[in-house]
Amino acid sequence: LGLDYVLFRPAGIGGLSLSTSATMLLYAVWMSVMLTREIGAFINRDLILYLFKLLLPALAMLGVV
Repeated sequence: LGLDYVLFRPAGIGGLSLSTSATMLLYAVWMSVMLTREIGAFINRDLILYLFKLLLPALAMLGVV
C-alpha cells in the first residue's frame, strides 16, 4: 500500500500497476523460498524452460504497449 502511494504521485495509474507488479514479483520470490524450505528444490529444467516460453510473449506484449 505504501509503494502504491509513493508511485501514484509521480506516475499516476502507471505507478499503481508498476507497484502492484513489483509487489507480486516479490511475493512470488518469497513464496518460492518458503516452498523450497518446505519440500526441497522444485526448480528444475522443465520449469525454467516453461518460464522462458512465457517470457517471450510477455516481452512482445511489452513492446506493443
